[in-house]
Amino acid sequence: MYFLTLVLMSGLLYSPRASVNAIVISTVLITIAGLLVLTGKFQPTDQNVSPGTISVWGINGSALIMVQVVVATGLNLFQKQFMKAQEQASRAVGTLGTKHTDLETRVAERTRALEERNSQLRSIVYFARQLAEIQDISTLLNETVKLITQQFGYYHAAIFLLDEQMKTAFLQAASSEAGRKMLEQGYRVERGDRSVIGRVAEQGKLHITTGAVDSTRSLQMPRTRSQIALPLLVRGKVIGVLDVQSEQAQVFGQNEADVFQLLADQIAASITDTRLLSESQAFMNQLEAITSQQTRSSWREHLKAQRSAYQFTPAGIKSVPSGTLPKDKNELSIPLVLRGQEIGVIGLKRKGQTRWADADRELAEKIATQVALALENSRLLEETRRRALQEQTVNEISARFNRSLDIDTLLQTAARELGALPDVAEASVYIGGQDNKRNESKGT
Repeated sequence: MYFLTLVLMSGLLYSPRASVNAIVISTVLITIAGLLVLTGKFQPTDQNVSPGTISVWGINGSALIMVQVVVATGLNLFQKQFMKAQEQASRAVGTLGTKHTDLETRVAERTRALEERNSQLRSIVYFARQLAEIQDISTLLNETVKLITQQFGYYHAAIFLLDEQMKTAFLQAASSEAGRKMLEQGYRVERGDRSVIGRVAEQGKLHITTGAVDSTRSLQMPRTRSQIALPLLVRGKVIGVLDVQSEQAQVFGQNEADVFQLLADQIAASITDTRLLSESQAFMNQLEAITSQQTRSSWREHLKAQRSAYQFTPAGIKSVPSGTLPKDKNELSIPLVLRGQEIGVIGLKRKGQTRWADADRELAEKIATQVALALENSRLLEETRRRALQEQTVNEISARFNRSLDIDTLLQTAARELGALPDVAEASVYIGGQDNKRNESKGT
């Protein structure tokens, strides 16, 4: 039993080789003990125990050795399986640690990508706010490329706009020094040519270049290692191209393409809105000029027919000669201005010698503005009535014409009606040229 324990403990505490050594040692000790007992050199302490024979010692020793071998073999197999399981567990732990590290790395990368994308989206919102306040197209384009360089960190940004024929893309704004030199040189690209700008303008699709830029521009933009060009689309129509270039290679991916496409759409909308605003402003200026011209003409004709002036005194209201203006330093003269046309004057005189204060002048100017508008409304009402009377007269004359059954009666009716008009002394109506007056009718 002690030898079996020795083999078992040697294998558990040390190694399979130690259990083999324990088997060898126990075998040697059993053999020596058997020889000593069988030869009578060693007597058992218990006299009742028989020393046995060689066969008994051989059988028992062999059985013990076999049990020790089985125990050592089983222990060895158990240790191997245990070590294998331990190695598998270690590998699993290592794999899990690697996966965990990879997962943390991917999460960190995804977090950085999301933060970068959020930053880019915030930049686009900032873009929209800044561009919405700009109403001049040139300022809009220059501010756009400037903001792209500042917000995204790319050294070059440029905007090309197509001409009215949609055949040539002209460089309109650039943020880099090389780009500004190209702008001064009037750089242009034909739509549909082999360059990136030409292809984007023709196809209406973004293009990303990760290597060298176009050979036609490489000498002018030698620092460029990556380029993205996006169409400026308005209702599916290309109006220009946004060109962004970087000094680093392979910096434009799908995320950057999505963000810059949103930015390009915002720029295109801002350009369209600014153009519409400019066109509307030009139309309003033209309309205002036409209206002012018509107002001046109408009032010129009105003043030819009627020039009125009235003066209020303690004695009451009286008519005074037209064109009489205040001449005393204490008298205040305020022009009646309507759409840039002076149509009259208001003259005010103080009772005392006190000068007019700024508040008094401001009040008088406000009153003059209201008087001018009231006079214009009165003139328009008078003109409307006159035109209505003219239309009524024309309709009445046309009705009388329709009742005439022959040419002579029609001519006589026309002459009579025309002669009845105000300020008409004589009216003649005839058929044919002036040298061949026939069928002539007169009305007085």
